[in-house]
Amino acid sequence: MVSHKMTKNNALFLYGIAGLLLSYFLLKPINNWDVIGYLATFFWLEGFDATQVHNLTYSSLQASVSPERFTMLSEAGTYHSAVHADPQALMAQVPFYATRVLLLMMVQGLNAIGIEPIQAFHLVNASAVTVLWVLMARWVSPVHKSSWWWLLLLFALAGALSIGRTVTPDATSALVAFSSIMVCVSKHRLAWLGPLLLPLARTDYVLLSGFICLWQFWQSKQLKWIFVAGLSGVIMLVVNQWAGHYGYRIIMQFTLLDAAAFPSQMPITWNFSDYPGFIWLGIRELASGTAIWLVVAALIYAKVRQLRFSSDEKSILCVVGLFFLMHFLVFPAGFQRFYVGCALLVLGAIWRAHVRKIRPQSVGEPNKDAGWEAYK
Repeated sequence: MVSHKMTKNNALFLYGIAGLLLSYFLLKPINNWDVIGYLATFFWLEGFDATQVHNLTYSSLQASVSPERFTMLSEAGTYHSAVHADPQALMAQVPFYATRVLLLMMVQGLNAIGIEPIQAFHLVNASAVTVLWVLMARWVSPVHKSSWWWLLLLFALAGALSIGRTVTPDATSALVAFSSIMVCVSKHRLAWLGPLLLPLARTDYVLLSGFICLWQFWQSKQLKWIFVAGLSGVIMLVVNQWAGHYGYRIIMQFTLLDAAAFPSQMPITWNFSDYPGFIWLGIRELASGTAIWLVVAALIYAKVRQLRFSSDEKSILCVVGLFFLMHFLVFPAGFQRFYVGCALLVLGAIWRAHVRKIRPQSVGEPNKDAGWEAYK
């Protein structure tokens, strides 16, 4: 691949915007409901009992948010009130959060050096999205000043800014997903590591691990990729077993129909004849966000303009598309934040193809593979 050396001005834009993003995330954090679940899981991992976990979780939250926000998170509805009132109900939420091993490990590491858990969660997510910005920008390599602002706009519309401010596993999973595919494109000797990290970021991302391994096996015919795919599946199963995962039917009931303080005791009121309705609700949820429309518009633009993609860019589009389709069919929740990394990969591939069309030497010839050297 032909790539230009980053100029001093471009470096200033890249890292200047990165600094602004990091500052924005840390100065304007959003403590959403999930912060309660992750704090409880953190204290559970520290060895505290249910009553101690409950007290530490809500005292940490109360010290970090306004009284109005605390009331909203703890008493906004029947479910929130029930969890707030009963330490055992709070502990019953832990299996939903304990599977996000990578996020929890990083928070534990930061806490070991003196950072409070709630600040550590925000620091991890803010840093993950900031690094994601750097990798994305280095890959697409904007040239003109205006291009940087267009790229930042795409980054925001894809949902990256929101996951940088909240406490969810989506920032780390987006970064791991993006990095895993980029390292595979580069043919790096440690490319196998990405598919193994994905189920530690989000257990449902084992689907992406599988598609990445299938792609790499198809290209290299190396049996190690079959082993890596199997090992990623084993990691997912071990994590779910350790965390006390509730199983598919309860997850669907809890997420799509009715949250309960004690998920294991909730009645299952849906059957597979309801599945088309879940798909429709998921589509409506996706359509309420900006990322899906942005990606669709970009794909239409690529078709109309007859953009030419490199072989690796085609593979990226195929892997991301298959993952999105399979993930949505298996779990049709329709949350935009699940797919931020995938949206950025699609937009980045189309950006590169567009730049090649108007300036063929800017980011490599269309018949050359995009590689890790794009970051150099």
